[in-house]
Amino acid sequence: MVSKIKEQGGLVYATHPLARDVPRNIGKEALVSIIGKVDIIEGFNARIRHQSDNENAKKIAPFSTPQELLENLRQAQIFGRRTPYIFAGLTYLIWCARRFLKRL
Repeated sequence: MVSKIKEQGGLVYATHPLARDVPRNIGKEALVSIIGKVDIIEGFNARIRHQSDNENAKKIAPFSTPQELLENLRQAQIFGRRTPYIFAGLTYLIWCARRFLKRL
């Protein structure tokens, strides 16, 4: 997956990579194995219960300053495609339903 992202000029972003509370985190071993290809690591997530998970992610990050992040971003290319309108509509309906149910 990482190679395909890089081939297209994309940035590899590891979101909450070491968070114990997140079922699909990448984990330390996998993160270390691809660290040379990772552009961004989420070093803080307010919803993570264990602050040490955030701190450990920061220690592994391939850069440590905002300037280093900006250097990586300057080399990036924008790629994407629009989501079909049906998904936007369904997302909005789910949002409305949840909001309605909270009021009950």
